[in-house]
Amino acid sequence: MALALTANTACTDDGSLAQPIPAATTTNTSPPTTAQRPDEIRKDAHGREYVSGQLIVRYKKDRAKDVGKTLSAQHRAEVIHAYRTTPDVQVLRYNDRRNIEEVMESIQKDSEVLYAEPNYVLYASDLVPNDPSFNQLWGLDNKGATGGLTDADINAPEAWEYTIGSSANVIAIIDTGIDYNHPDLATNMWINPGEIAGNGVDDDNNGYIDDIHGINAITNSGDPMDDNNHGTHCAGTIAGRGNNGTGVVGVSWTTKLMACKFLNASGNGSTADAIKCLDYFHVMRTRAQHPAPIVATSNSWGGSGFSQALYDGIKQHMSDGMLFIAAAGNNARNTDSTPYYPSSYDSPNIISVAASTSNDTLASFSNHGRSVHIAAPGEAIYSTLRNGDYGNLSGTSMAAPHVSGLAALLKAQDPHRDWRQIKNLILTGGQRKPAFINTTTTGRRIRAWDVDGVGSLSCVGQVLNTRVKPTGRLISWSANQPLNLAVYNIQCDSPMGAPTVVVSGTSNTSILLSDTGTNGDLAADDGLYFGQFTPTTHGTYTLTFPDGETVTLNVAQPYYPPVKVGFSYRSIVGTNLNLWDDSTATINPGFPIYFASTAPVSSMVHVSMNGLVTLETPVSSFSNTPLPNNTYQELIAPFWDDLYPGATSADNVYWAVIGAAPSRELVIEWRNVYHYGSRTDPMTFQVIFYEERPDIRINYKDVSTANAAFDYGASATVGVQTSPVHATQFSNNTPSLTNNTSYVWLYCGECFP
Repeated sequence: MALALTANTACTDDGSLAQPIPAATTTNTSPPTTAQRPDEIRKDAHGREYVSGQLIVRYKKDRAKDVGKTLSAQHRAEVIHAYRTTPDVQVLRYNDRRNIEEVMESIQKDSEVLYAEPNYVLYASDLVPNDPSFNQLWGLDNKGATGGLTDADINAPEAWEYTIGSSANVIAIIDTGIDYNHPDLATNMWINPGEIAGNGVDDDNNGYIDDIHGINAITNSGDPMDDNNHGTHCAGTIAGRGNNGTGVVGVSWTTKLMACKFLNASGNGSTADAIKCLDYFHVMRTRAQHPAPIVATSNSWGGSGFSQALYDGIKQHMSDGMLFIAAAGNNARNTDSTPYYPSSYDSPNIISVAASTSNDTLASFSNHGRSVHIAAPGEAIYSTLRNGDYGNLSGTSMAAPHVSGLAALLKAQDPHRDWRQIKNLILTGGQRKPAFINTTTTGRRIRAWDVDGVGSLSCVGQVLNTRVKPTGRLISWSANQPLNLAVYNIQCDSPMGAPTVVVSGTSNTSILLSDTGTNGDLAADDGLYFGQFTPTTHGTYTLTFPDGETVTLNVAQPYYPPVKVGFSYRSIVGTNLNLWDDSTATINPGFPIYFASTAPVSSMVHVSMNGLVTLETPVSSFSNTPLPNNTYQELIAPFWDDLYPGATSADNVYWAVIGAAPSRELVIEWRNVYHYGSRTDPMTFQVIFYEERPDIRINYKDVSTANAAFDYGASATVGVQTSPVHATQFSNNTPSLTNNTSYVWLYCGECFP
């Protein structure tokens, strides 16, 4: 494809003017499909995948050597890796099939251990089918080709009039490696000035031999050659060489690329190896001799497991002055309720990126939510592949490199900018679009340059004043529990001053937020302001944020334990929600729900195939847990388990409103649905909400599955959660239910008639 520029000249490696850019010749190939997962992967009690027989352990300061040796002997384990810059963290491997929760619990009893956690499995984030009909770089300059929307792009050619990047800066890619011999990448590869290529010696004493372009964390070697395509594709979007008459051009033409390979040829890897990459980049960024000028790391990977060790490593990068740009994930889920790590960590140096389409809509596969910062082009992105090839990939994996390239341009435009200023310019300079207003924090898609002060490189007077925490509009909470409040208040790259959140309702007060790096604020002067509100009495509160947006805070006591009442099943025809495996649907019953309150709190109800009902954010998780679960606000769980539609299209989840106002009932029925693990005997049960009453009724018509492992709630959670810290659980993974029975969950001591 020929590059479209608004000027007839380009620039050389140092930014000076050069000759016009010739047309680039490309070929289009399809990347390989993702291979099967490794054999040694298991799931914990919550369904999160981890490397079998491995734990990441952090000891108290300077205790790793002695305590680690003792623990290794005690648990028949060996230390397989210790990190150079965080010697208190070790990776242990135990060589039997013991339950990982038991081993963790035993190790954490040692007073010298800070934490032990599984070595969670992480995956590349581009698990979406490729679309070969898009074969041009629409994300940089969209001319409306093949049905795209003209100007639904980042305006890269306009930005290149300001800067094409600088070889003085580095973007580090944590991924499957990079084909550092690719003709569009080779001249932009970082070269380690402290290492002599090919001499078989660790010249710079950093633990890796011949790490000329980076490392392979899997093999502990200095060769990060890509054997998958994923990392090479990301590299081309960030910094494919410009003005070389070959292939594509990246967002930043001349920025240097450093690689850490931790994802294997199948596109998966472990948390422990990801931390090795963070460890390596920390060493290279902060070493006294030849420090690498890393602006940001680009991270197009993730998973569902929270790792304290990985989180600690990301925060260390913040202290080092590096941004951590992360793909939001491709599960089409709201990460406010279903986090995707590392993009969902709250470290201030993270930018979480959703994927936009060539029509400026949110890609159908993209994760979203208040916890996702901004969108960037991520569908059918054309870039470099291994062995000198080119092709299309889709995913938030492709969106994050656009942001990484923009970070490089901003650093090149003004070398004095720190990570705070670069992040703020990326967020405030974005172009506000309807598709992203309710799906990202900023409501914007990145824009490198624009008119009227919009654009990261051309930002003038652009303000971002928006709520970050709490993420939801309806919050179920408990008295005397502090609620974290956070607001972005930025103009272009600078904080705008402390905003106020006004509390009204049961009590009235004002909360002045601060950006001082204390009291829950992890970084001072970054424009993200923090505070807390601790309700002391039950009732309903309204929190009004500086931009006028309101959040309802419902502070309630838990429900009483359920009362068994006479079986009275509601026979309904109902509306079929046509749910599929792990899917959700939203219904409007026509009257407000009085959940855990003597006042209405919601007009909408979210229903999951997996036997769950929520009011604020849909929850589709098949992996039930004990209640309360602090990941979620409120949960009504008549039968939370891994459920599946029945044998016919009529066997699904239905809803109906019966009766007359003001005594109507909302009936939600799981009708002839299966347990996923035993699809022979269907189950039928229903949950009922009352108009103008907070009580909840659950009717169990048939909860037998013809399999003792799942019968009568043997693998389910039954209960009602009113806040992240309070719930009334009836049972968890216990066969506590029987057919033709009814229970009523009473609130505020009401007696059921």
